[in-house]
Amino acid sequence: MAISGINSASGGYSAAPSNNDSAGAAKPAVTSTPSGDGKSSIVTLSDGSSMNVIERDASALKATPLAVLRSPEMLVAGDGNQDQQIDADEFGKQLARIGVSADDAKKLFATFDASGDGKVSPDEYIQGVKDSIASGNDLFKNLLNSYINGDDGHLDLNAYAAFMQKGKELAAQYAKQSGNER
Repeated sequence: MAISGINSASGGYSAAPSNNDSAGAAKPAVTSTPSGDGKSSIVTLSDGSSMNVIERDASALKATPLAVLRSPEMLVAGDGNQDQQIDADEFGKQLARIGVSADDAKKLFATFDASGDGKVSPDEYIQGVKDSIASGNDLFKNLLNSYINGDDGHLDLNAYAAFMQKGKELAAQYAKQSGNER
């Protein structure tokens, strides 16, 4: 079943059988009714189950760069002593894998270490990656690629799976804390 669009008469969503439906048999439509709060609808699926769907203004949505989404995993990948923070030496080693000089890594580390305690916490790391990407810098996109791509420059599914598994716990903690559970 494929959702075909917004039903302008009711303000809800409707669905029509997709080309994948067997033998072209007509399937019951997905129906939507406003929940009464003005912010969500209750969607009833063809199997009779229902779910609450929050409606959002599409113009307010912004894409989040993959390097930002995967910054907790990058922190874990660079955290040599596994204390869930990165010191200047660990940061320098991490950035060296993509050719960043020790001096440039120290300068960048100072911008990430907002607290000035000589360690970059997960919050500081993620904010630093966001700020770096927002400034137009591809450094952390390149760093992410260095962890998940093979020698041919294409995604290596085994490397990606290992990278994700290693950072899974911190990523889940951060997502829960920030309200962006994955």
